[in-house]
Amino acid sequence: CDILLKVKNVLLFSFNSLLTKSKISTSRSLDSTIPRSSFCKTIKVDTSAFGLFNLSIVIIPNCLFKIQLTKIRNKTKITIFAGLKNQNMRRKFILVSLLLVVVTTFCHSQNLIKKRNGRDSYVNKIMSEMTLRQMVGQLIMIGSDSDTSPKYVKKIMEEIDSNQVGGVCFFKGESQKLKTLVDKYNSICKVPLMVSIDGEWGVAMRLTDASPLPRAMTLGALSEENYHLVYDLGQIVAKQCKSLGIHVNFAPDIDINLTAATPVINTRSFGQDKHKVALLGEQYAKGMQDAGIMAVIKHFPGHGDTDVDSHK
Repeated sequence: CDILLKVKNVLLFSFNSLLTKSKISTSRSLDSTIPRSSFCKTIKVDTSAFGLFNLSIVIIPNCLFKIQLTKIRNKTKITIFAGLKNQNMRRKFILVSLLLVVVTTFCHSQNLIKKRNGRDSYVNKIMSEMTLRQMVGQLIMIGSDSDTSPKYVKKIMEEIDSNQVGGVCFFKGESQKLKTLVDKYNSICKVPLMVSIDGEWGVAMRLTDASPLPRAMTLGALSEENYHLVYDLGQIVAKQCKSLGIHVNFAPDIDINLTAATPVINTRSFGQDKHKVALLGEQYAKGMQDAGIMAVIKHFPGHGDTDVDSHK
């Protein structure tokens, strides 16, 4: 990989050299000048499996190139327009661009493999030192309010310690108290707890001092061209969770609102159209997960066709 990094630097130098000999612009306004011709050829390199970026080279008549790099994570697009009249220069330009993407992606994938192997080694070491009871405990998650009263904290810590549980799900309380309890609970754990919350419209669903975000029924009123806003909302919720040390959010709710009188789902559902519910649920989950928070779709096998509160 070190050798390939050197190759990448050489390719970058070659790429920059070619750009200096070309008429380059990153202005979006140039996009309108590209002729809409059926003779346009497109070369695409898909590296999404490595979570890096996709490359698209569009070869357009009149010696114009449009090169676009799209980052997988945040959908950022980098567009370069190049005018190359010399045929040999055009070939070099395409070759260097493709090689640059392939080498960069390979190096990135090698780093991911190293990180994964390091994680696997850590997990295997910890598990080899565990008893069967401790392993079973890692599959259990207990509930806790963000209540810092000594009596309550002692009770929850005793449950964590005696059962050696793997996670905790927080319910009602306040943000700062939750953060305090995460540290306190982890202080008695050999393996760090998986911290979760049930926050469908953000952590405000559980924490009284947080600002509430729109509920699913409100999002269900969006027109299809604005579904990306639900992805953005997922990203915001993920930031809220990460700021509190939360790893998992039990959202989105993808129940279909089949009964108007339901006392338990209601505004928690994106609506009664199953296709819309599926699309919006996907956007919400992807937004969170792209920002590093695990999403959980619920409820299985379905909870939208009920006129009673099943929690009671």
